Amino acid sequence: MQVAITERAHRFQREYSWRYRNRLSAEKEFSIGRVRMNPYTRFEFYYDSRYDKWSRTEWTLGSSLPVTAHLEMEAYFDSQNDTSGSADRRTKAVGTVVTLYF
Repeated sequence: MQVAITERAHRFQREYSWRYRNRLSAEKEFSIGRVRMNPYTRFEFYYDSRYDKWSRTEWTLGSSLPVTAHLEMEAYFDSQNDTSGSADRRTKAVGTVVTLYF
């Protein structure tokens, strides 16, 4: 199993506003017969200087499946909690990604 901090980003907006985000992810590649899978989970949290607080958290659970040497399919579930602004917003989504390698 791989566990790593995979991304840190600083984003500066306007003159005196900035955002910081950090992502922690864990993934494990394995095979069931001839089928290879790479399930993963990610937790991401954001700090926004406009609100002077940690304003968003996001949790993703998914898996990628290599179909051929040049094609990979991915499905995921994403849950996001945004506490910036006047009201809390919760968003849940299911998505797919198709990746082509050249």
